[in-house]
Amino acid sequence: MPRDEETFSGSAIANLGIQAWTFTAPTEKRLTSDGKRKVIGRSFEVLNGRDEVVQPGSGPLMIRVRPDPQLAVKPQRELPA
Repeated sequence: MPRDEETFSGSAIANLGIQAWTFTAPTEKRLTSDGKRKVIGRSFEVLNGRDEVVQPGSGPLMIRVRPDPQLAVKPQRELPA
């Protein structure tokens, strides 16, 4: 009997969605040198119908850093002439 990776090798076209995704704890992260992005670690497991892990995986994801409104430079008002 062929394994799943042999059966579906080269035939997957797209991930059509995620039914559930829950954030249960902060992720591991590292700020890039320019401070505009973070690299977060993530891991995942794909289960078959018998709840067996058939595709474990992990990989970094780069995300934009949201500007902190408290650190934003506020424009100065012009003084009346």
